[in-house]
Amino acid sequence: MRITTIILTLIMAVPLTAKLTYENHSKIKAIIDPEKIKIVAFIKLENNCGVAHNSFEVLDADTGLKVPFTAGGRARIQTFVDNPLKLQVSQKFSAVHINELPEPAQETMTMTLDCNSVGSVQDMFKSLKETLGK
Repeated sequence: MRITTIILTLIMAVPLTAKLTYENHSKIKAIIDPEKIKIVAFIKLENNCGVAHNSFEVLDADTGLKVPFTAGGRARIQTFVDNPLKLQVSQKFSAVHINELPEPAQETMTMTLDCNSVGSVQDMFKSLKETLGK
């Protein structure tokens, strides 16, 4: 009797589950894998390193798109909400690297580079200033 109940329950439950899943596929997909929202991120650079703002660029780690900062410390990049954006030294200075953590993309954001907090960053920017000064 018990096995019969289990078999009958499965016979009814499996097709019903399949039908409901098929009918609600788009809703289920939106929950599991939400569609990314395209934005234009306006980024302000706060830089106390004494190096020109246009020596830096912002990298969208998911798409690979790189956009330089202007002399005024502004950048604009087309991306998706929450894509990881990373501050890095411009391609012109390939010998210099900084290891900043990526930040999730938002429509308006500020990226900060503080050379007073870490000695190795200070040394790196001293090297960069000397390179730019030549």
